[in-house]
Amino acid sequence: MLAELYDSVGETAYSLAMRILDQPEEATLVVASAFSSIQEISDGDITKCSVQLLALVRQQAISRRHADRLREHQGSSSKRTMIRIPDAAHGSYPPVLSTVLQTRLRDALAELRPDERTAIELIYFEGLNQDEVADRLDSTAEIARLRVTKGMFKLRDTIMQVDR
Repeated sequence: MLAELYDSVGETAYSLAMRILDQPEEATLVVASAFSSIQEISDGDITKCSVQLLALVRQQAISRRHADRLREHQGSSSKRTMIRIPDAAHGSYPPVLSTVLQTRLRDALAELRPDERTAIELIYFEGLNQDEVADRLDSTAEIARLRVTKGMFKLRDTIMQVDR
């Protein structure tokens, strides 16, 4: 079961941890820890476990990043890049998102204004709150909240469109 899960989502999990931590050794530790944890809650459903694993990787990576920040007593100065949504896996296991949903997600992200996308990325990948996003984007917390809300609605609406 664990080998199947790794084949299905291992690369995506590592990419997510790297995006958040930007340190290969730390990303490897987070992914290994998440796989160890997921083995305990596994019920045999690869898709369900994939979603749980990615959520756990994100949570652990953000926690580790915040802990590192506290130890260093300095703000993040790492260069930010736009997230790349990986292409569907070409293995025998289904990807976490169907090809149609992956395409819709890429299209939806491309349609977002840069300030909306950046605000969403700061909250999702760095675990920042609205005040921290506002500081990073040199705006108010209310504007940061509106950017995230508007962007998330756009993502939802684009992804959930019914095929015509």
